[in-house]
Order: sequence, then C-alpha cells, then structure tokens
Amino acid sequence: MKAPARKWIRPLSAAVALSAAATITACSSSSSSGPATGATSATTSALGAPDKATGSTVLVGWANLQGGATTYPELTVAAQAAADYANNYLGGLHGHVIKLDTCNDIGDAASPTRCANQFIDDHDVAVAEGQVTDDATYVSDLAAAKIPWISIAATSAAAFTSPYSFVFNPSSLAFVATAVGYAQQKHTVLQFLGDNVPAVSSVYSSFVQPMAAKAGVKTGLTLITPAAPDPTPQVVAALSGKPGALVLFLDSALCATVPPAVVANVPSGGQRPTMFMSASCAGTTGVAADVFTGVHVPDYYGPTGTDAETKLYEAVMATYAPKQSTTGDVAAGYEPMLDFIRAVDASPVKLAGTSEQVTADLRSAKNVPLALELGATATCDGEVFKAFPSNCSAVTVTKTIESSSTSSYSVVNVAKIVNAAFP
Repeated sequence: MKAPARKWIRPLSAAVALSAAATITACSSSSSSGPATGATSATTSALGAPDKATGSTVLVGWANLQGGATTYPELTVAAQAAADYANNYLGGLHGHVIKLDTCNDIGDAASPTRCANQFIDDHDVAVAEGQVTDDATYVSDLAAAKIPWISIAATSAAAFTSPYSFVFNPSSLAFVATAVGYAQQKHTVLQFLGDNVPAVSSVYSSFVQPMAAKAGVKTGLTLITPAAPDPTPQVVAALSGKPGALVLFLDSALCATVPPAVVANVPSGGQRPTMFMSASCAGTTGVAADVFTGVHVPDYYGPTGTDAETKLYEAVMATYAPKQSTTGDVAAGYEPMLDFIRAVDASPVKLAGTSEQVTADLRSAKNVPLALELGATATCDGEVFKAFPSNCSAVTVTKTIESSSTSSYSVVNVAKIVNAAFP
C-alpha cells in the first residue's frame, strides 16, 4: 500500500488529485478486538498497567477515505488499534467502552453528508478523521447536531473555527508558518511555487502573504500549469530573485519535474534554496535522491525509535494490529484517536456519555501530551490561535531529508508568526 499524501497539501489534493470517479462502499460499524497473540512481553511492557473499561459502550465515529479510487484502510486499522489499547489500558473513554462507528468516505461529493448523517443517526459522542476530501461538510453537519469533530489537520474555515472542531496539530497553518519563520531567521526571500489552480492561489493569498508581511519577509508567487511537460521557464523566473527558501504546492507530475529543475537552475553566484514540500512530493520516485537533500517536510509526528511515545505506538500496533506496517502515514490514524481519548480522559468531570459532555471535556483539556509529537501538548481552550480557535496546539514537527531518508526532526512553535498575521 502506498503511503498516503500528507494532509498538509490536502487543499491541492482536493482540487487536483482526488477528482477521480469512485465506487460506492457502504458505511459500517466495527467493534474492538482483544489483544493479538504473539506480542512479546518486552513489547507489551510499553503499554503500562492494564485498566480495562467496564462502563457502557459509547460510539466514536471514524471517517476515512476508503473503498474508492483513493483508499487508506491502514489508517482505520491504526485508529482501531488505538481504541483497543484505550479500552484495555486507559479505562476506555472515562470508563466507557469505545466502539468505532466507521464510515468509508469514497472521495465523492455525497460521502461527507452520507457519513455525517450516519454519525448523527447513531448518536456518536464524537467523530475523528483519518483522511477526507471535504472536512467543511462534516464539521458543519456535525456541529448542527452538537457532535465534536476531531482532526490532526484542517483545511476549511469551518474546521479552523467551529466550536465543535478540535484540531490537534496546526497542520496547513504550520506548513506555511514554518517556511516563513525559516525565511525570517535567514533574512531571505521566500518564493512560493504551485499549480495554477484556485486552491493554490488561495493558500498563497490567505496564508503566505499575511504571515510573510507581518514577519517582514519578502515573498513572491509563481504558478505552473498542472502537469506541464517542462516547468523550467517558470522555475528560472522564480529563482531570478535568488530566494533562500521555496514552498512547493505541486501535483504529483510537477513533483517529478520542478525540484530537479530548481537544483539545475540555481542562478550564478547564488546558493541552492531550501525547499519546503510535502512528504509525498519529497518521496517522488524516479528523482535522484540528492535533489531532496536538505528538503524540509512538515509532519504530524516524529517517531524517533527511542522516545516513550514511539515505543508506545509500536507496542500498540504490535499488540492490536500485528500484520499492519507502522511505516508511512499509518500513525495518522493512531494519533487523532489517541489524542482525542487522552484529552477527554484528562477532564476531572465524569463522562455522561453524551456528545455535549465530550465537547465540554475537550474544551477543558489543558497540556495534554500529544501522541508522537516529541513532547508537544494540547490545550483546547480556543486561545492557541485567536483567529483559529479550533486549534489545540501551536507546535508541529518538521523533518529534514537527506538522501531520501529522515536525518532529523525539529519541533516548531508557530504561534508567534500565526498570531501576528491573524490577531
């Protein structure tokens, strides 16, 4: 299974990459399973002391692109593993047994409404997402029923601002803010290269320009026709101002041609600019590894292999989903589910088993450790970003690529840049 594209570029994905026709797949509910056999004691020791949920069952919705032209079933596997772990080691959701109420979003226009209606009809206490194409419909429909929406990314205004939306990673805001912060620190120009589609132009005007202006960073925009056979003229024009940093919002075809063109056309006397791009773009096959050396990739998480959160993740997956690889973006299913459970369980108020109580618990969450976020915490009081109150954290993880592999992870707090641009 090919790893899914990072959600940081989901505005582009919705406009360009996910327009293919999809086949109909029915919604379904799935229940927690017991621990898998074969997990070693050394592995399971990272799970901690057992604390089995004994209360009544509550339904937690799970929306994910699955069963259509674009499908990520591995995210559902990871979300189920996180729920199973919570039911057996965290006391469930404040003592209640968690049962996932899954709905396959097949990438068509009807899926968000269809799935939202299922979650409402089933009286789910909350809904978490793995990967969807249109979070705005989910958020608005569920908010009308007072059901909270859980995400580690957001793309729509509704997801960023709704009182019933809880975003545990600053997502696309952080992608832009990290690049702006880098350019500010290096006192250099930030150039934005993207597909010539409305979604990309909107990202530039809505986020890049305001953040760069407040940070005192000079910036420019270069648009390239999607799947252009030779983007060299546009790349040369973008590099003419000798920018020290580039943000790339590109479709898969341009990911194969634009980065090599950047490396091949650095102006005389200039230095190769640092490129910021999605993981899927940085992993484009058929491109020489040295093209991506030094590339910065925004991430949800930084599994180092040695920290406690990584060991917990590996133990959970080994115990409850032993056949599922933990590489790629599998953790994008695990993380939102576990972040949600931790945030609710942190409330001192006993859960009444209703979506209204869950919303209140989430809103009271303070300094809750985030899964695989290298020490980052979540506080969901609406104060992290004044203009985007749904965000529970201003901290994101960025990784640097060397020879197609991760060389290091960095934890970046983007609150200063975002709040300056959007007070």
